[in-house]
Amino acid sequence: MEQWVKDWVKKQRESGEIGIEIKKQANSYYVYRSATYWDKKAKKRRKKSTYIGKLSRDGLREKKEKKGHCKAVWECCVTSGGYEGYCYFSQGI
Repeated sequence: MEQWVKDWVKKQRESGEIGIEIKKQANSYYVYRSATYWDKKAKKRRKKSTYIGKLSRDGLREKKEKKGHCKAVWECCVTSGGYEGYCYFSQGI
């Protein structure tokens, strides 16, 4: 790991961030937040990593959120008197 990456992680830890993990793929560094949880079925700890963004010499470029995309949902018609009795399937864009 390059020194500038180590310095960035050290600065984050000094500011109070915990669970920061850096993964290198090819020539790029990616930042993840890691936490452990107890898996009741397997009866052992598991690690869950959440992607935060890409790290460059300029700083952290956070993950872009997808906007305007919704999943297919079931919608039901409700009147002031209550449930009217029919539903329809709405396909998202």
